[in-house]
Amino acid sequence: MAKKSNLDPVQEEVRSVFRKNRDVTRNCNRSKNILNHYDMEEPKYSRRMKAVVNLYQEFIDRFAEKYPISDVEKSFAHTSSLPISTYSAVGYAFRSKVKT
Repeated sequence: MAKKSNLDPVQEEVRSVFRKNRDVTRNCNRSKNILNHYDMEEPKYSRRMKAVVNLYQEFIDRFAEKYPISDVEKSFAHTSSLPISTYSAVGYAFRSKVKT
Protein backbone atom coordinates (compact mmCIF):
# COMPACT_ATOMS: atom_id res chain seq x y z
CA MET A 1 0.00 0.00 0.00
CA ALA A 2 1.33 3.43 -0.94
CA LYS A 3 2.14 5.82 1.84
CA LYS A 4 -0.34 8.68 2.00
CA SER A 5 1.16 12.14 2.25
CA ASN A 6 -0.09 14.89 4.53
CA LEU A 7 1.12 17.59 2.16
CA ASP A 8 -1.19 19.54 -0.08
CA PRO A 9 -0.87 19.11 -3.87
CA VAL A 10 1.18 22.29 -4.28
CA GLN A 11 3.73 21.17 -1.71
CA GLU A 12 3.88 17.71 -3.31
CA GLU A 13 4.47 19.18 -6.77
CA VAL A 14 7.15 21.60 -5.59
CA ARG A 15 8.91 18.94 -3.54
CA SER A 16 8.88 16.54 -6.49
CA VAL A 17 10.41 19.10 -8.85
CA PHE A 18 13.06 20.13 -6.31
CA ARG A 19 14.02 16.48 -5.69
CA LYS A 20 14.36 15.77 -9.41
CA ASN A 21 16.58 18.81 -9.98
CA ARG A 22 18.70 17.98 -6.94
CA ASP A 23 19.14 14.40 -8.14
CA VAL A 24 20.09 15.53 -11.65
CA THR A 25 22.60 18.00 -10.21
CA ARG A 26 24.12 15.33 -7.98
CA ASN A 27 24.36 12.84 -10.85
CA CYS A 28 25.84 15.31 -13.35
CA ASN A 29 28.58 16.56 -11.06
CA ARG A 30 30.14 14.15 -8.59
CA SER A 31 31.88 16.87 -6.58
CA LYS A 32 31.22 16.47 -2.86
CA ASN A 33 30.50 20.17 -2.49
CA ILE A 34 28.18 20.67 -5.47
CA LEU A 35 24.88 20.66 -3.57
CA ASN A 36 26.24 23.01 -0.94
CA HIS A 37 27.57 25.34 -3.64
CA TYR A 38 24.09 25.70 -5.16
CA ASP A 39 22.25 25.94 -1.80
CA MET A 40 20.64 22.54 -2.35
CA GLU A 41 21.44 21.22 1.14
CA GLU A 42 19.58 21.79 4.37
CA PRO A 43 18.54 24.25 5.77
CA LYS A 44 18.66 26.47 2.68
CA TYR A 45 17.07 23.78 0.53
CA SER A 46 13.93 23.65 2.69
CA ARG A 47 13.81 27.42 2.85
CA ARG A 48 13.85 27.63 -0.97
CA MET A 49 10.98 25.13 -1.21
CA LYS A 50 8.91 26.98 1.39
CA ALA A 51 9.41 30.26 -0.46
CA VAL A 52 8.19 28.69 -3.71
CA VAL A 53 5.13 27.18 -2.01
CA ASN A 54 4.29 30.53 -0.38
CA LEU A 55 4.58 32.44 -3.66
CA TYR A 56 2.99 29.76 -5.82
CA GLN A 57 -0.58 31.05 -5.90
CA GLU A 58 0.50 34.66 -6.39
CA PHE A 59 2.70 33.61 -9.30
CA ILE A 60 -0.15 31.69 -10.93
CA ASP A 61 -2.59 34.58 -10.44
CA ARG A 62 -0.14 36.98 -12.02
CA PHE A 63 1.08 34.95 -15.01
CA ALA A 64 -1.38 32.15 -15.87
CA GLU A 65 -3.71 34.44 -17.82
CA LYS A 66 -0.79 36.17 -19.54
CA TYR A 67 0.79 32.88 -20.69
CA PRO A 68 -2.12 30.44 -21.14
CA ILE A 69 -0.25 28.03 -23.40
CA SER A 70 2.59 27.22 -20.99
CA ASP A 71 2.38 25.20 -17.81
CA VAL A 72 3.00 28.14 -15.49
CA GLU A 73 2.79 26.08 -12.32
CA LYS A 74 5.58 23.67 -13.26
CA SER A 75 7.64 26.42 -14.88
CA PHE A 76 7.78 28.35 -11.61
CA ALA A 77 8.82 25.31 -9.59
CA HIS A 78 11.43 24.27 -12.16
CA THR A 79 12.94 27.71 -12.45
CA SER A 80 13.08 28.13 -8.68
CA SER A 81 14.82 24.81 -8.15
CA LEU A 82 17.51 25.14 -10.83
CA PRO A 83 21.09 24.69 -9.68
CA ILE A 84 22.23 28.27 -10.01
CA SER A 85 24.36 30.35 -7.72
CA THR A 86 22.06 32.02 -5.24
CA TYR A 87 22.65 35.34 -3.57
CA SER A 88 23.98 33.56 -0.48
CA ALA A 89 26.55 31.61 -2.49
CA VAL A 90 27.64 34.65 -4.48
CA GLY A 91 27.94 36.71 -1.30
CA TYR A 92 30.01 34.03 0.39
CA ALA A 93 32.34 33.72 -2.61
CA PHE A 94 32.80 37.49 -2.70
CA ARG A 95 33.45 37.78 1.05
CA SER A 96 35.98 34.96 0.99
CA LYS A 97 38.06 36.74 -1.69
CA VAL A 98 37.97 40.19 -0.11
CA LYS A 99 40.41 40.75 2.74
CA THR A 100 39.10 42.94 5.51
